[in-house]
Amino acid sequence: MPFNALLDGYRRFRRGPYQEQRARYDALAALGQKPRVMVIACCDSRVDPSIVFDAAPGQMFVLRHIAALVPPCEPDGKHHSASAAIEYAVTQLGIDHVVIFGHGRCGGIQASLSGQFAHAPECNGGFIHHWMEIIEPAREQVAAAAALSPDVDAQRALELAAIRVSIDNLRTFPFVRERGTRGPDDPRHLLRYRRRPAARARSGERQLFACQHLRGAGGCRLNRRTLLR
Repeated sequence: MPFNALLDGYRRFRRGPYQEQRARYDALAALGQKPRVMVIACCDSRVDPSIVFDAAPGQMFVLRHIAALVPPCEPDGKHHSASAAIEYAVTQLGIDHVVIFGHGRCGGIQASLSGQFAHAPECNGGFIHHWMEIIEPAREQVAAAAALSPDVDAQRALELAAIRVSIDNLRTFPFVRERGTRGPDDPRHLLRYRRRPAARARSGERQLFACQHLRGAGGCRLNRRTLLR
């Protein structure tokens, strides 16, 4: 998308959606945000959680970065963007659910499997490699399984394993662990959004992600009506 197209899009937004939802935007500006759900998603430009969940402004607190990974809690005094966002969502906004939103054909997962940045210096792939080391044990397990059985879809297996790792890492944060509950629905029931070419898409195909409930939130059916009401 060329830069001028961004400007044109902004002008269309001001003339259309902004005017149509002016009352909502004014209320959000005056009263602040009170989303019930945090979505941790990949920064892949093809997978936009606001579009997938058909969410309106103010309904989701969204964190996007490579492969939708959650790092473990590391109180070491260094800069931690993901940890700061999770901390803000849980302790300040008081959200009820944290959704880990994975997707198919993830480039970060592919890079982890291939090891293409394993020896790259920072600023030339090294930052990517260090970030994907969050799932290194899972990658080794998947790679070993794929080596033993050619039927294993390593990409898909690691995409699912990465969500499990992120849920486990989410629970290393004391404020999540204190509030965390499995509730009526087990948040370890993994769902995963899988993009398919239009010609191969099947009617009713599930969109997949995983949810961590926080105490007092009750059950979560992982659909737009429940998460965004």
